[in-house]
Amino acid sequence: MLTLVGMYTRRLGRREGDPTPRRNDWAIGTTLLFMTFGIVVSDIRLAEAGTDVSPAIGWLLVLVLALLMSVDVDREHSWQRDGGKLTGTKRLLVGIVLPDTFALVIYTVYQVQKG
Repeated sequence: MLTLVGMYTRRLGRREGDPTPRRNDWAIGTTLLFMTFGIVVSDIRLAEAGTDVSPAIGWLLVLVLALLMSVDVDREHSWQRDGGKLTGTKRLLVGIVLPDTFALVIYTVYQVQKG
């Protein structure tokens, strides 16, 4: 469900007449990490008084690092190149599958750890 929300967020954010391939809409790793960040912040805010929130603070730090890594990969490695020139198409493995999987794993581990 989280993946579909992220994909539709990307898809609805497209400009009219955007010529980039639709497969780019599935490159939502960074979006998923931001959603997870929001979930962790919400969990901290909703924590009852006296509850130890230090694990959640640790998760926020992990997510900030993951977000920076995700943006770096997106800018430097995820786009197809044509003779060294960037195209408007994401690479399938490095630009879509791996970042999305990485973000979903982080989300899943957080949810399992949270209980």
